[in-house]
Amino acid sequence: MDFRYLLNNQLTNAISALPEDFNVLAMALESTNSGIIITDNRQGDNPIVFCNHAFENLTGYPRNEIIGKNCRFLQGNDRAQQPLSLISESIAKGLPVTVELRNYHRNGTLFWNELSIAPVRNHEGIVTHFIGIQNDVTRKKTVETELMEQIDLLSDRLAKQAVYLRNVEETLSGIMESARECLVVLNRELHIVKANPNFYDLVQLPKEHAIGIKFTSVMHLPDHDTKLITLLKDAFNQAKPFTDLRLKLTLPYEQCEEASVSANKIALVGIKDDYVLVRIRCSHAHIKAGLSK
Repeated sequence: MDFRYLLNNQLTNAISALPEDFNVLAMALESTNSGIIITDNRQGDNPIVFCNHAFENLTGYPRNEIIGKNCRFLQGNDRAQQPLSLISESIAKGLPVTVELRNYHRNGTLFWNELSIAPVRNHEGIVTHFIGIQNDVTRKKTVETELMEQIDLLSDRLAKQAVYLRNVEETLSGIMESARECLVVLNRELHIVKANPNFYDLVQLPKEHAIGIKFTSVMHLPDHDTKLITLLKDAFNQAKPFTDLRLKLTLPYEQCEEASVSANKIALVGIKDDYVLVRIRCSHAHIKAGLSK
């Protein structure tokens, strides 16, 4: 099969001395799914002198409406595209370039065209032609656009969530600071996450030493005190609050020998982990000033 019909007469005559080699090349060009064009840089406005069938299928234009035109006709009136300046610069310098452009089918519908341009030089190093390889990447661009929209939406939600969590933190801190009780927040492992000054006074530990320590250890409660541990775990796993559990404390001082302990689960929107808020009310007659009687 002779593929020279794809070329204009001038180029066909130029390669007529190598018809067999050209047919092999043309068959290779026709077998690809990518649209391929060749432009003649020696002519004014760098017109298209060759296109394969894939390019016709990609654009919807027949060959007789393609040959002789500059490939900018695919842009229609949509000329305010940033990659166009890069194309012009690369062609002027005879350099390869790959860009993504908004192009339009013959029926006017938009498609995204991934265009790769490469120069062809003669034996003197002069750029005589450019080869353009074109692929429809509309689906990829659509997915990218949708993904960016989702990222923007998520970023907005995260920003709002951050404000919400900051407000929650400020509110909780305000409540804990002003409470007369000893308040302490525990994680699932019953380690201290946050507490108020009254609690730090009770256990006589600075904040930096108490955070992250197991609650039962700080309170000098034995690990075999299964009742309190069971109730705290039930508060986590089953969201079962408990109130007024009476405890005999074995603290190494006498400011709170007996206490009433209550706890309930804290589940906040936007916070991944759950916590338990424990309230300790001392009942000893000589508790330290500032702790609730």
